[in-house]
Amino acid sequence: MEKRLTKLLLFFVFFLCLSLFFCPDLLAQAEKGAAVVTKSVAKPWWYWPSILFVFCFILGIIAVLAGVGGGVLYVPLVSAFFPFHLDFVRGAGLFVALAGALAAGPGLLKRNLANLRLALPFALIASTCSIFGAFLGLSLPTNIVQILLGLTILFISVLLLTSKNVEYPIVTKQDAIGVALGLHGAYMEETTGEIVQWKTKNTGVGLLLFILIGTVAGMFGLGAGWANLPVLNLVMGVPLKISVATSKFLLSITDTSAAWVYLNRGCVIPLIAIPSIIGLMLGSIVGVRILAKAKPALIRYIVIAVLIFAGLKALLKGLGH
Repeated sequence: MEKRLTKLLLFFVFFLCLSLFFCPDLLAQAEKGAAVVTKSVAKPWWYWPSILFVFCFILGIIAVLAGVGGGVLYVPLVSAFFPFHLDFVRGAGLFVALAGALAAGPGLLKRNLANLRLALPFALIASTCSIFGAFLGLSLPTNIVQILLGLTILFISVLLLTSKNVEYPIVTKQDAIGVALGLHGAYMEETTGEIVQWKTKNTGVGLLLFILIGTVAGMFGLGAGWANLPVLNLVMGVPLKISVATSKFLLSITDTSAAWVYLNRGCVIPLIAIPSIIGLMLGSIVGVRILAKAKPALIRYIVIAVLIFAGLKALLKGLGH
């Protein structure tokens, strides 16, 4: 089953690459973007795509372990260190997060880490709101979006750092909404060999927060793993590993709606999107294998470090540094 899903994902990437190359409008955008880049830095056309491929491969591994979409790191880092226009980076960022989630999803489901019943109600809400957020984000000044994004991520990283019961939250009684939706389960912690039972709390609050998450994800032009994780883990009391894996799986549904809005606006070009997507998908596959063997405490510190770094980059970029 996993091999079949992997083949389907690879076919999806191949089809996406062909559609990007043979769509006249997007191809024109790609040629224009390539001309600007090569003129400004005097490099051959393949130079920056090659660096992007290696960068996104490493990013894919980190993104799976941290439970965040590659876009939340991709957008601030690529816009800071690569000579691409920010609109193109934001457009590619959603496809990067989407591709990473699609690559990681089958492995996470097979290992019983991503919970489908937990993901679907929140994915429905977030994906609907992400469409509105995408149109809003394309109409706002870029520096304002970057500043708000940086402040939000830094706040979440501080919240994770100072919180308790993050790895195995204690939920004594499940709320009525969680019971009605059947949001509970169990998984084997491979590092200890124990069966960990879990259930949710504050499910209604979580559903309301995912309205904001979907809107923000589309507005910033990036994945929402940085917001999915603390809501699932801190607000709803889902264990860290299940939160990380379900957060990654959620991106494959939430980002799809917003991604096509950016594609329709001509903000996705092959020069940036294709090497980024392929590199991140391969890195995500490697990251899934590492996640199953990693200790929850290690994942927690990876989450905090990644969020702080991405938050500072976004904030500095918004302030013009």
